[in-house]
Amino acid sequence: MFKKGAKLYSYEVVREAGKDVLYVNFLGAPFVPSIADSASVMARTIDMLIEAPNVSRIVFVQQRNYCYDLHQVSLLSEIAQLYVYLIRQEKVLEAKKLATGKCTKYLPQRYDTMRYLVLVLLKQDPIGCYVEAKRILREEKIFARKLPENEKACENAYIRLLEKIVSLLEATKLIKKVKNKLEGYRLGSRELYSEIFRPEILPNFTFTSQKQKNLLILKE
Repeated sequence: MFKKGAKLYSYEVVREAGKDVLYVNFLGAPFVPSIADSASVMARTIDMLIEAPNVSRIVFVQQRNYCYDLHQVSLLSEIAQLYVYLIRQEKVLEAKKLATGKCTKYLPQRYDTMRYLVLVLLKQDPIGCYVEAKRILREEKIFARKLPENEKACENAYIRLLEKIVSLLEATKLIKKVKNKLEGYRLGSRELYSEIFRPEILPNFTFTSQKQKNLLILKE
């Protein structure tokens, strides 16, 4: 599958039976790759889906192949599309979107918050992103009540942006699956993902064949 010397985490998209399959090289990784267990693996996968949006199946290649089917891939593809929309269409990291007029003094804090939500949490932990966005929205609404009249208009614009992000997340298939299971949820928990992302584990015949060849050479 991968050429000799292929870098760890490199990937190839292969056309199979009329479908695009994303093969990711985890040979040599010091861990078993898992979308459910690892925030970094989930984020890498979403980055790949941003670059290759038409993928129907994902295969993590290691001593075994970890295969994610169309349904599981579609859940992450939707998150990848949302990321692209928020960055490129909504431009959520632009200053004029976060704070204008009397609210410019809040820009650094809002910029850090939005970077955390969209650049980090959305890709590493979309469920956590949803929970955090809702929490931040509640806090901003409380904060808005205490503001002087000349700051309320720009504060309300920021609140509407947060409301849109929460609404867009709620519309995703992933959040719909877990929305009624979030009572007692702790940020960073991967338990809900383990119920959703369950790869089919298959032998890696290329790896097995190479291993057998190496054993024969040693015997000789």
